[in-house]
Amino acid sequence: MIKVTAAENEMVAKYVYEKSGINLRDKGYLIESKIALECFTNHINSFEEYWQQISVHDSTGQNLRQRLIDALTTNYSYFYREDDHFQLLEQYLAEGEIGDKAQEIRGWCAGCANGQEAYTLAMTMEDAHLTGSLKKPYKLWASDISQKAIQTATKGVYPMAEYVRLPANWRKAYMHLLPNGCEVRKNIKQNLNFKQENILLPDQTRGKFDYIFCRNVLIYFDEVTYKKLLKIFWDSLQPDGYLFLGHTEIFNKLAGFQLVKPAVYKKVSE
Repeated sequence: MIKVTAAENEMVAKYVYEKSGINLRDKGYLIESKIALECFTNHINSFEEYWQQISVHDSTGQNLRQRLIDALTTNYSYFYREDDHFQLLEQYLAEGEIGDKAQEIRGWCAGCANGQEAYTLAMTMEDAHLTGSLKKPYKLWASDISQKAIQTATKGVYPMAEYVRLPANWRKAYMHLLPNGCEVRKNIKQNLNFKQENILLPDQTRGKFDYIFCRNVLIYFDEVTYKKLLKIFWDSLQPDGYLFLGHTEIFNKLAGFQLVKPAVYKKVSE
């Protein structure tokens, strides 16, 4: 197994932090194990050789750099996770709390991992159409820094264990059964756009959003980085827009936001 020294661990952690904002400075074992696997996969015999190749600005170096980010970013997610937020979203749509003055409801799933949360949002919006809670068109954007995660999300194919997490009526309406799993239907994919990007450097051309979901992402950032990200979210939201964070990410006070429900914040004037 490739051995990675403390200094080399720090070098990798610094690189990942600069590229993604993720703090891995106490994750030496994770870094070493992932780099060992990368070296084995790419027939590289030492950390020195690996770092030399990753530093070259050619297609091989670019591929290795992306693989490193993919390997060291967490892409754990599942359908209908922390389901009270999806129910609350539909309630807010029905009450006109979200997008009341908008012609089109616009949402962003930031740090979407393998896509389950973004698709659950799309299913929520479709369900709101069916129940009459939403009478406007909608559009969703979802982004993640991991190229591999975005590729999985775009395909929308998942194991059967994911299928059973969904409400029974959603399975029938929004999923295809496959021999060894399931696939998201086209009526859910058509209003959802996936993009690989660093959420700390978001695409500004998309305009502002009526709501943003970024759940269980801030826990991987240090205070400096998550405050920067929260300012990006504030700038990216429409007036009175909503920010949904993970239930482990509850802050009593966030500059520019009012806590309205557990881990749910409404944009207010700073």
